[in-house]
Amino acid sequence: IDGDDETNKFVEFWFNQAQRSARFAIASALFFNKLISRGRVETR
Repeated sequence: IDGDDETNKFVEFWFNQAQRSARFAIASALFFNKLISRGRVETR
């Protein structure tokens, strides 16, 4: 991940939330699966 302060803070917060709530983690995974399957997200 490039040094984007906003992005890093969001990712940090997101992972903290995921650790607290397994349901949140599962919902997020399903959400990203939908995004990837719709418009194949390129990760480089």
